[in-house]
Amino acid sequence: MQARRFAVALAVGLSGASLITAQAQSNAVPPGTAPHQTAKAAPAPAVPGGPNATGAPSAGAVRSKLPPTIAGAVDTILVYDEDTVNSLAATAATNVSPLGTTVAGFSNFNTLLGGGWDVVVVDCPNTQPSGGWGPLINYVNGGGRVVASFWNWDAEASLSSAFDVSVSSSFSLTSPSTLFLSDSDTSPAFVGVTMPNGDWNNNFNDDGDEFIPLGGAFGIGHVGSSSTPAMVLGNNGLTIASFVIDEAGPTWLGDGSAVQLWENLIRMVGNVGTGGPDILVYDTDTVHQFALAAAFALSPGGTRRANFSDFNSLLFSQTWDTVLVDCPNAAPSGGWGSLINYVTNLDGHVAMAFWDWDDSSTAGDPALPGAFEVSVANSISMTGQTLFDSGGHDVFAGVTMPNSDWNDTFIDDGDEFNPLGLAFEIAHIGNPTTPVMVQGNAGRTIASFVIDEAGDTWINDGSAVQLWTNLIDRVTQPSASCAFRNGVLGLNPFDLTCSTEPVLGETFVANVSTTPTMGTFSLTTFVTFGFGGPVQGIPLFGHELLILPPYLETTSLGAHNIPLPADPSALGLPAYIQGARLEGSGGGGFFIVLTNAQDLVFGF
Repeated sequence: MQARRFAVALAVGLSGASLITAQAQSNAVPPGTAPHQTAKAAPAPAVPGGPNATGAPSAGAVRSKLPPTIAGAVDTILVYDEDTVNSLAATAATNVSPLGTTVAGFSNFNTLLGGGWDVVVVDCPNTQPSGGWGPLINYVNGGGRVVASFWNWDAEASLSSAFDVSVSSSFSLTSPSTLFLSDSDTSPAFVGVTMPNGDWNNNFNDDGDEFIPLGGAFGIGHVGSSSTPAMVLGNNGLTIASFVIDEAGPTWLGDGSAVQLWENLIRMVGNVGTGGPDILVYDTDTVHQFALAAAFALSPGGTRRANFSDFNSLLFSQTWDTVLVDCPNAAPSGGWGSLINYVTNLDGHVAMAFWDWDDSSTAGDPALPGAFEVSVANSISMTGQTLFDSGGHDVFAGVTMPNSDWNDTFIDDGDEFNPLGLAFEIAHIGNPTTPVMVQGNAGRTIASFVIDEAGDTWINDGSAVQLWTNLIDRVTQPSASCAFRNGVLGLNPFDLTCSTEPVLGETFVANVSTTPTMGTFSLTTFVTFGFGGPVQGIPLFGHELLILPPYLETTSLGAHNIPLPADPSALGLPAYIQGARLEGSGGGGFFIVLTNAQDLVFGF
């Protein structure tokens, strides 16, 4: 369906094009056709405070968060498990990699460390390994991926330095008073973990240290000031230094949070640099963290969480494959100007679920809707509404639709839009002409209502996380590309080239050399799209046919200017073109010369 629709649009846009057959075919698999993800049901959330909340949070409130359901990203894990009370790290490692986990004690850890491990996990609330930490220090300094929960960092300066930290002060979680561990809102470490947590056992005297992050390291959890964290991600994401997680009390032990935390930490360091997309997630005041859970499931090591204070600085700190904005309440400090610039001037790929698109509460920006190729029709609350799929896309693959089950955590749940230009409607709540989800900017952006208002249906069956997974897939479709291909017999001249990439909404330029190879002059050249797909090589006219019908061809002499529709449904679709040349001879003869092919992917 996607290929057929695009072929017709392409034919309409071509000047002088001949659509040899209108029934285009494709064996392309639509992007985002992932199966259901199963998420654990979350407890009833407390209501966050802020300008869009229906009430203020209670003291010590725990927000519900969905644990990700993801396959293990690492294969071999070495676990140092000595004197632990609960063996939390060993349990988590076995969950992540049942056949690849090896558990060591104080007598054999350093010996086993010499093997090639995907991740090394140190759960050390008491006895240290025989021979000390020298081998682990060397392992980390050599680029090893390590998560270490340790109590005596302040006595091991070289170990601390290897993990990109220095020690500020030592602490006990229960003496002289109970300390609360808080999420520093910088990572996905606590997805699926009950936070903040002040429920601890008292099995050990010293429970760790507060750190000063060094270099580019940053805190991910703290028990006092966020500037002196108790958990630090260092070495460009390869290491995590932590307090003694084994002191977890009945809350974390009873609901699985302690093991979930270890699983998250293992996946975070184990997935670094393994090909997952780099995703920045703005996650402030969300109740369920659907976007963060989806990003973490796709790319544990490539997901960075941003909060209201650091979002604008992180936005330009590196090249992101995708930026997710999950904003049901507080906007980032400094407003949305940086994001508008990122989308408009830097061609950023962004999916944004937001409530104040119309800027009626001054939490938005007058230029924000236009950057996403929408204008606002009217404001909405999702309570009592039914969300319908607008069709023509696969955004709701694996998502229960239509959906009428919503929470009422926030006052304003977003807006109905008027799509601008060639923006593409995704979903509506009754009127398809004023959708509540729109894909714009040739597929680079999605503007949405507040998905965080999802009710029990989407929470319990994983639909909300799956929807965000699909949105990530939509806005991170591959960049436009053009790849050379020729036949197996080598009979075709290398005369078809791409002067530009096949970018949707722009003019694609393909060139066929006008230099004759069989005759004495060239009369015209052809570029033909073969919507039946590629073929290895069929002998024809003394050359090889490399594409299958149905065909769409253009005629020119040399350069072929082909306008591509700005149709988001074509993102990531492949196409196959082959050049040809009609040559003449002085004696009145004519020759058809087939060139090499180029395999295209429509993209940004």
